[in-house]
Amino acid sequence: IFFTNKDNSIVGLTSEQISDIYVNNAYENWNELGGPDALLYPYCRNNDSGSHAQMEKHFLNGNEIHENIRSESTSIAMASVLTDVIQSKTESPVGFGLGYSIYYYYHNMDMVLGTKQHLKLLSVDGVHPNDDTIADGSYPLSNNTYIVVRKDTPNDAPARRLAEFMLTEQGQNCVESAGFGKLKPSTDNLTFADKLGCQMPTGSNYMFSPLSVKMALALAANGAEGETKSQILNALNEENVQQINVLSKELIEKYSQTDNLKFDIANSIWINSSRTNQGFCSDFKYVSTEYYSADVMTVSEKNAVEKINSWVSRKTNNKINGIVDDSDFDALLVNALYFKGNWESEFNNQVTGSDGFTSADGTVNQIDFMNKTSWLNCASTADAQIVELPYKTRFDNMSESGEYLGSENYDIDVSMYLMMSDRSISVEQTLNEAIDNEYFGSSYVSLSVPKFEIEFSTSLNDVLKNIGITSAFDSSSAQFQKMFDNGNMWFSDTVHKTYIKIDEKGTEAAALTSLAMGGSAMPPEPIEIKFNKPFYFVIRDNTSGEILFMGRYAYAE
Repeated sequence: IFFTNKDNSIVGLTSEQISDIYVNNAYENWNELGGPDALLYPYCRNNDSGSHAQMEKHFLNGNEIHENIRSESTSIAMASVLTDVIQSKTESPVGFGLGYSIYYYYHNMDMVLGTKQHLKLLSVDGVHPNDDTIADGSYPLSNNTYIVVRKDTPNDAPARRLAEFMLTEQGQNCVESAGFGKLKPSTDNLTFADKLGCQMPTGSNYMFSPLSVKMALALAANGAEGETKSQILNALNEENVQQINVLSKELIEKYSQTDNLKFDIANSIWINSSRTNQGFCSDFKYVSTEYYSADVMTVSEKNAVEKINSWVSRKTNNKINGIVDDSDFDALLVNALYFKGNWESEFNNQVTGSDGFTSADGTVNQIDFMNKTSWLNCASTADAQIVELPYKTRFDNMSESGEYLGSENYDIDVSMYLMMSDRSISVEQTLNEAIDNEYFGSSYVSLSVPKFEIEFSTSLNDVLKNIGITSAFDSSSAQFQKMFDNGNMWFSDTVHKTYIKIDEKGTEAAALTSLAMGGSAMPPEPIEIKFNKPFYFVIRDNTSGEILFMGRYAYAE
């Protein structure tokens, strides 16, 4: 972790900037790094320290610490780098130090040195180090720790007993209470969308659909019982599966009102007759068709891949062309979403132009930015700057001769929210707080937003396990007997695929989740808001509060 004096207004550095500081001694003033007009005093550790080993791993790339830094500002003892940075603060001229250490040591030395009264941690590549970002791996300098024992180590040997203890909740609490941070990310008080969001990768652009994953899991919960059902409902922050069923049916009917704002939700359940003589029980088929409008299908090893992938392609308007590569499954639950909407106020493609986007790794690339100046709903919170881009829900009908025939209005209110923050945030929670506290207000804005396209695919196995759904993956404890007319199954693989395209006219997006088992006055001067660095985006149903899609654009492509 990297730290500086508390009075230094800078909040973070990029990996590239850190390398330049310590390898090339490239900066003399914090203002060259986006900070205040203050001298930069970088400190390093001695070569045989653990902190230096981490510098070699992450930043030096085979190089040495610059000789000027090495000769003038080496902190020999672990405590010295903390006290050196504290004492490096100057007032005339103004200057602040920069140091690095291990997360555990920085926090535990506070009891001795009172470091947190004088120092603060810096984000790296836009992610602030804390227990949760280290536990979920989003902080880019997180390390994995392994316990390895010989295969033939006796069960009662201290090494094996220690390894087993570390995997228990009590063992992991010991690690956390000792100050090393959490081994698992906390999902307490997080929305379902944010639970998924904190599991997403930091090294790439991503998009996922909380609604798609929720519907697939809700469908599975209808066939579950006992601990398996409880874990799914807890992960979804729901108490009653019937409530999700009713909501799902309402949303499917609501979004089928119009083809102008197109949002198709499709569900299907599949049995592979070549691998099992089981079938879905009548109650489960009833719930699937009545509440989820699901297609109930039977396939064989010969036609499974073609039939399922064809269904997926058709339901996502050919934006996602496949979900299975082989017929190695007994049963499959699939949810597919397709969304296409025009902006309420489109961007003029005549003013789209190239500009620089600073990616999370510090690189700057020239990409196409859409631009417009208009009144927009905006909010500023302690964590983020937010702009709302609503989708068009009123459609005028005109005759061939140009006569106005009236308008179509639908009970649908959907917007994209663009959210820029210098730290890792709980996206839905931050957005909900801004909405609930009425932070949004109309501002005259000069807006600049990248045109972008993202295709994303991931297994949800570890994601779902990390948010508490473990029983469903265990052949000995999964309880899905209510789903089948005989026997039981369990999750063998989960797949989530998404697609999104943002342009001047609007948005086109698709998602797929499968659970395989085995004014007239002169306007004021506009406020300039440029999304030219990593930002989050959310497509939200403002009536129900459901998050249809959520993602992060962090790397220019």
